[in-house]
Amino acid sequence: MLHQANMNVILDRSHLGEHVYAPLYRGYDPSYIWDLESMFMGKPWWNETYLIHFTLDVKEQIKRDDGFSHSVDFEMRRKEQEAFKIAFARSRISHKLSLDITDLDKNQVFNFIRPFLGIK
Repeated sequence: MLHQANMNVILDRSHLGEHVYAPLYRGYDPSYIWDLESMFMGKPWWNETYLIHFTLDVKEQIKRDDGFSHSVDFEMRRKEQEAFKIAFARSRISHKLSLDITDLDKNQVFNFIRPFLGIK
């Protein structure tokens, strides 16, 4: 859908994910993520950078798991989700949207993000 809107899009969860998974599972400080944001803030494309954070009910996350996640433990998933919320709030990307997609299909999700991205 975004491709059809003629937009250049990078879908990447490592930006916030590194802030979440590094301390929980790899034992190192992910603060370099914020250093990278600082480096990019002055770039011409920075004001056209958008951060969309999708959340999903923890039980749904576990149910839909593809088998490659770190944990199917409810409490760990809850900690991950809280850490993602903290990372999202901490990000200095000015165009940010957090959306709970529990019970939404892909068309409903796109209808929420369309105006945020300026797509008619």
